[in-house]
Amino acid sequence: MNLVSTQPPIVPPDAGIYTSYVGGLKAIEVYDSSKPLGIRATPTISRINPAILEADYMTEPNIFNAVNKTAQIIMSAGYKIVGDEKSVSFFQEFFDSIGSRGGMLEWEELLHSIFKHQIIFGSAWNEKIPAKRDKNRIVDLQILDPKAMDYAKDGFDNIALDQYGNPFGYTQTLPTNFTLEERVSPPAQVSLGPDQIFFPPDSVAHYKLYTTGDGFYPLGVIEPIHSIISKKLGIETAHANYLKRNGFGKLLATMGNENYNPSPEKIKQALIELQGMSDKSVIATAWWNKLEILQPQGIGELNNYLLYYIDQIITATGLPKAFVTGVGSETNRRTLERQEEVAKITLNDIVRRTLRVLHRDVIDKIAKGNKGINPVRLVWGEISGEELANKAERLSRYAKQGLLTPDDPTEAYIRKIEGLPERDEKTARPIQPNQKPEEKEKDDENKLE
Repeated sequence: MNLVSTQPPIVPPDAGIYTSYVGGLKAIEVYDSSKPLGIRATPTISRINPAILEADYMTEPNIFNAVNKTAQIIMSAGYKIVGDEKSVSFFQEFFDSIGSRGGMLEWEELLHSIFKHQIIFGSAWNEKIPAKRDKNRIVDLQILDPKAMDYAKDGFDNIALDQYGNPFGYTQTLPTNFTLEERVSPPAQVSLGPDQIFFPPDSVAHYKLYTTGDGFYPLGVIEPIHSIISKKLGIETAHANYLKRNGFGKLLATMGNENYNPSPEKIKQALIELQGMSDKSVIATAWWNKLEILQPQGIGELNNYLLYYIDQIITATGLPKAFVTGVGSETNRRTLERQEEVAKITLNDIVRRTLRVLHRDVIDKIAKGNKGINPVRLVWGEISGEELANKAERLSRYAKQGLLTPDDPTEAYIRKIEGLPERDEKTARPIQPNQKPEEKEKDDENKLE
């Protein structure tokens, strides 16, 4: 920052200017607006190890189902590639070829993993694999394990940032005794461990779900409820142990009374007979013996705690309870519809966040490396948990009441949600307002003749 006299200095057009007073004199201060004034720093809050988050996903059935259902519902909506004809054709071929030049996953599976990893870990990573002879041309995409990925750090374990607050790159921690023939040398600001490799920032696309602070380490669905999951699993273990010990009634034998005191040999013999009993056993006992069943007590309290933790887990998923557990008896239809609408907002938000990174860091970069190709956009389909039969019934009711007029956009929408092919303009014509279906069929036959 340069402090000058009261004479206005000559500054570049993109610089910022503001006035201040030094010693009672007016001064003009100039700063370069291309550099941020704020400082981004490595967060200090303790976070859950990604391997533990993955273990939660693998061991907690409600989370397992919720994560899978979220990714499946998103992917089931499908998408459409939008752009000029040449570019759309190029990207369709590119997506179809993913996994054949260096990666391992096909496009649909890779896209599914990007959504799924964000939900589990908060982050998803994919490598942009360049051509051997032209490093600026991307030829394939590969998913990277979030458990092994991190920002490149300096010697003090802080994220290595440039003057603009952006990371110098990323690192991947390799398995023990893993050897790699080719490695990219990191800049001097980066300190690598012996089991790490460096990725330049442009070689990786980093997807983030929910961010806090400076946005370096995002949150997924599992981390905020990790402690809840751990407690639930603990209660389930205690519940199982309790049932194993006390889940079934125990036979209690009371021997003797105020008039008769059995000998130790009699008591021992009765105990041996009772231990050898089964559900088909028939025994005869003396009149002074009394048999009764001790029923287990207190198991209901464990069930109440367990249900509380399940509700907390389901709340964090953002999905209706009926979706997560597969049980809808406790939810009335109107409440479920409202929950579906709220869940749809959550799912659309995940799609928007993902596509923003995919367009900026992947599709735009691919187009830039291929002459004559323009960036395209993926337009996601409608995400809806509503049954198509219910929607069709409602739309039909609107049409009969005159609230909805059949036209080309309406027909296109119905074809889209029903998964039908687009209309062939050469052989089909739109339904005219108030036209009966049989009249349209007759008009279509006349047109074909």
